[in-house]
Amino acid sequence: MISEPGRVRTTISLDSEVYEIFKRMADISDVSISRCMGNWLAETADGAQFVTQKMVEVRKAPMDAMREFHLFADTSDDVVRSVVARAKEKGQTGPRAAAQRAARAGAGPSAPSSNTGLKSPAKTVSRGK
Repeated sequence: MISEPGRVRTTISLDSEVYEIFKRMADISDVSISRCMGNWLAETADGAQFVTQKMVEVRKAPMDAMREFHLFADTSDDVVRSVVARAKEKGQTGPRAAAQRAARAGAGPSAPSSNTGLKSPAKTVSRGK
């Protein structure tokens, strides 16, 4: 098998759980596991390059690098909180969410509790003996 120009073939060891994750991703993407992992690594290379640069800085000036990592973590936390808040807001829109809010507030029409689509059982009349 001839590899594509610019691509390097390598062998790696993985935990079986990690392998299964990439196997499922490869199956869904209709590519080989090797291609799937290679694509994933290529897409995350900027992050790996950032971490590598920070590791170099840690060796040169440990305290300065740690302050930057803390700043990065705080910023990331703020971004994650913002994304979660927006997702929650989006989840609180639309007709279903509006109906849920109305039901919680006690407003608006509500379906009868026996609205199952089935007929209610006939009432039996008790007759005295």
